[in-house]
Amino acid sequence: MIYFSELHRRKIYERGGAYFGTLEDLIFAASPQAKISKIVAKNKDRQKIIIPIAYFKSNSRLVLDPDYKAKKLDLNELYVYKNLVDKQIIDLKGNKVVRVNDVAIQNDKNTW
Repeated sequence: MIYFSELHRRKIYERGGAYFGTLEDLIFAASPQAKISKIVAKNKDRQKIIIPIAYFKSNSRLVLDPDYKAKKLDLNELYVYKNLVDKQIIDLKGNKVVRVNDVAIQNDKNTW
């Protein structure tokens, strides 16, 4: 398991080792079994690009396949940082439950 705070602003490199940018946010599909589907990266030109997670390999570094294809946010997807971190969670009855400080990310393959 890894926490979002450990990934936020982590450097991203291209497969050849060249610096690409930083990880700014993660995107997940809103479902009972939420899965990370895309990464929001800020490139060297400070542009934010949404890239499917399939184009990344991770061990101790985030490595991006240079043949990546940028995508857009799907209707059922949410941002981890933008939509959850440092937000107040309210239950269905309107009671304030907790403020989100960080998000734990579990990967079955332990690659993150």
